[in-house]
Amino acid sequence: MTLQSTWSAYWENIDDTQRVFRIEARDYVARVRRILQPTRATTVLDFGCGFGHTARELAPSVGNIALWDASSNVRRHALERVRDLGNATMLDLQQADEAALRNRFDLILVHSVLQYMSPDEVRSWLARWRGMLSRDGRLVLSDLLVPGAGSFGEIPSYLMFALRHGFFWDAFTAGVRETAHYWSTRKSAPLTVLPRQVLESWSTEAGLQLQWLDENLSHRRSRATAVLRVA
Repeated sequence: MTLQSTWSAYWENIDDTQRVFRIEARDYVARVRRILQPTRATTVLDFGCGFGHTARELAPSVGNIALWDASSNVRRHALERVRDLGNATMLDLQQADEAALRNRFDLILVHSVLQYMSPDEVRSWLARWRGMLSRDGRLVLSDLLVPGAGSFGEIPSYLMFALRHGFFWDAFTAGVRETAHYWSTRKSAPLTVLPRQVLESWSTEAGLQLQWLDENLSHRRSRATAVLRVA
């Protein structure tokens, strides 16, 4: 079983009722709007779309938004959440016609996803994402685990984020309930940590030019965000 499929199995057993998913999506989309400045003409792929909260928040600001997630459970919830949106579509990238997707997206958002992929899967997807980008399109890889990020040290900052947004007790109780399951999965499928120079090398290999943003596109300050364009 691959790293990605192991974590996909984990997500099959997650429900979408935790308030954190909606609130983090709102925070993330606010940063996307401020830093990346999509317009009503922008075509977007939300890769690793989660339960559809990001697409729900972002849809009014863009032209069209396509969604995809490796977990069928997550896709089902996401589709239900965006079903009434006229500019949102669920893709099937497992059965995708690569030619139909070529040069299609102005913005590909891959948020908090690469850590659940193996290095080989990351390299493979970099090449595929390049083919999906429009001529001036941007591939945005955010919440990246770089060396020194993603440890237990993130827990206090997460609880502070929850406190600021009014869901501290929900975050605390849900965290206690979920921690054992999450860390059990993480022990069998360790998250992928990507040194900056490694991702830069793989991006060049895929024909992409990488630029690091000064800030991550989430409240997790120790993580990183990279914006890639066709070289």
